[in-house]
Amino acid sequence: MFSFDAVSLFTKVPIQLALNIAKQCLQSDPELNQRTGLSTTNLIKGFEICLTNFTFRGKHFKQFFETAKSSPVSSVMANLVMENIQTRALETFADPPTFVEKICR
Repeated sequence: MFSFDAVSLFTKVPIQLALNIAKQCLQSDPELNQRTGLSTTNLIKGFEICLTNFTFRGKHFKQFFETAKSSPVSSVMANLVMENIQTRALETFADPPTFVEKICR
């Protein structure tokens, strides 16, 4: 379960959910090796570092439950998670809308 905090407008996406969906997207991308020399494992490790570590008032902290709010990667991950949920929900429709375009193929 995750939420979008209406008071502060920060995403609250579980870290493991975001990493799992990002890994699925990376593994399903046939052109990934043309864009980067990094493996999927290394990219996910980098995302994990960005999503879980932050600095506040000169002190380093580790985020355990939700993506770090100060990370620009968090909003990208929130979009991936929402797209994944939307795609899975639309697959349950008898007659889904046709205007939906996927980012992750």
